[in-house]
Order: sequence, then structure tokens, then C-alpha cells
Amino acid sequence: MPSFTLNTNLPRDKIPPNFPAEISKLLSKLTGKPESYITVAINSDQLRVFNGTPAPCASSTLEILGSVDSKKVTKEINGLIHEKLGIDFDRLFLFFYNLSGSQVGHGQSTFG
Repeated sequence: MPSFTLNTNLPRDKIPPNFPAEISKLLSKLTGKPESYITVAINSDQLRVFNGTPAPCASSTLEILGSVDSKKVTKEINGLIHEKLGIDFDRLFLFFYNLSGSQVGHGQSTFG
């Protein structure tokens, strides 16, 4: 159940159509979770500034059951964002939220 959300001021037409699927595949590799439990949302066209300027920037969140190697995940995910979207590393944030099974519902029940 990793849930990944990217918020960026890039316009929608600057985001490759297959980018969400690439993030999903990478998250599956990094977390060991099947893609059938991974969701990816890309929120583009946001009015955002970072360090006082509207240059391309993004912040992401990763909500996941249990913990992950946050340094490795940050390096890989932000690396892909930089490569595919061209956003400078110093204008990227990734926030981690480790959830318990009782905090995540799926279908008609929770994971804990």
C-alpha cells in the first residue's frame, strides 16, 4: 500500500504520460510491495514558489505501511523526478509517513 503523491508547479504537458507508471514500478522495486497495492498521483499546474521563486519545484509524499530506507528511496525517487521532469535536486522535497495497518483501509477492511 504505498501511496505516492507529487505536487509540482510544472504544467501538465511537461509530465510524460508514462511517468506515474515509472514511479509505480520504482516504488515496487524499492519497497518490495506489488504494484497492485501502489497508487501514484501527480498534481501539476500548481501555484508554487520555493526559495521565493516560481522556478520548477516539487514536493512529494510517500505514505506506507511499515518503514523503508528513506535515504535510498529519496535518492532513487528524486533521481527519477530530476531525470524525467528536469527539476533541480535542491528544489525537491520528499516526505515520509509510516502508517500502521489500522490506519489504512482497502476494500471493506483495514490492513490491521
